[in-house]
Amino acid sequence: MVDIFYSEQELEYQREAKGFFETEAPRYIRAMEEKNEYPFDLLKKMGERRYIGVRFPAKYGGGDLDMIHECIINHEAGAQSYALACARLKILPKK
Repeated sequence: MVDIFYSEQELEYQREAKGFFETEAPRYIRAMEEKNEYPFDLLKKMGERRYIGVRFPAKYGGGDLDMIHECIINHEAGAQSYALACARLKILPKK
């Protein structure tokens, strides 16, 4: 697919992220939005895929990627739930 904005590598990253969020996020969204429950389990999965700290250096557990990749993750998380896009930016300690 030709895209004037994303490289082929970025498009692949977007497809992977979209698949992840479409598969994993729905089961957490209702609890987030209706019961105000923080999605710790989902955020752990996101962290394992380095969707949190996308631009942080790999030596600190980040994705070691650029702002384009950060925007891709924000877009795909937000496409499922605005609350989820915000939750990935603020990690709260478990109670």
